[in-house]
Amino acid sequence: MTSSTLNYPLPFDREAQYQNLSGTIEEVHQPSGGLITLDKSVAISDVNHVPELKQVYFHRSCVYLNGEKLRANARLDFSLVPGDRVVVDVIPNNSTFATSPAYWIALSVRASTTERGKSLANTLRMEVEDSIGFTSWDPVLECMKDFFMPFLSLFYLSITL
Repeated sequence: MTSSTLNYPLPFDREAQYQNLSGTIEEVHQPSGGLITLDKSVAISDVNHVPELKQVYFHRSCVYLNGEKLRANARLDFSLVPGDRVVVDVIPNNSTFATSPAYWIALSVRASTTERGKSLANTLRMEVEDSIGFTSWDPVLECMKDFFMPFLSLFYLSITL
């Protein structure tokens, strides 16, 4: 993206050609917007066969974080990071709205920091499991239960007396 501004105002998100498409933030262009890659599961004709059709440009004016519109003074690169999962409503860009190689332009981008936290926790858990050849949490949880149970019993007794 060569400019931080849109060429024309975007239509309302209810005018989107496709709605509720899932994707991943690929790039954040501070301060203006960035690029999203649509998931393989997106059911748009040819989107999985032509890489350019998987790209969505978004402008910061259409970003919703945790259900609230992103504030004008918020740093985009603090609000969204590459790898964040998002849901988008899109229309074809046709280079009308923004000078971007992306085929689509987002009219609405919805992200959740809760989802980012869950995704990060799952990634870290999987890395730990892979690094130690781990197949089940059951023995670990049993060991932790045996270790912590006396402390929990004492704590319970202290708050009930």
